[in-house]
Amino acid sequence: MAAQLAAQGYEVTSRKSADEKNWLVLAEHDVSPAGQAFGSAREALERLAREHSGQYDGYEIEVSSSSG
Repeated sequence: MAAQLAAQGYEVTSRKSADEKNWLVLAEHDVSPAGQAFGSAREALERLAREHSGQYDGYEIEVSSSSG
């Protein structure tokens, strides 16, 4: 899963979860909260988690402004 996300341009960190049985995959990617890109990213992550018998637990949003 981590390789698939990296190939899609995500910055990925993966490690064993706190229970030492499962894996935790953290993916970071810049998308605009406006329009379809935001919803599409969420749908794609949910689908990817299901395909790998995983669980998508949502996202955190960091709002930043670009100068230029």
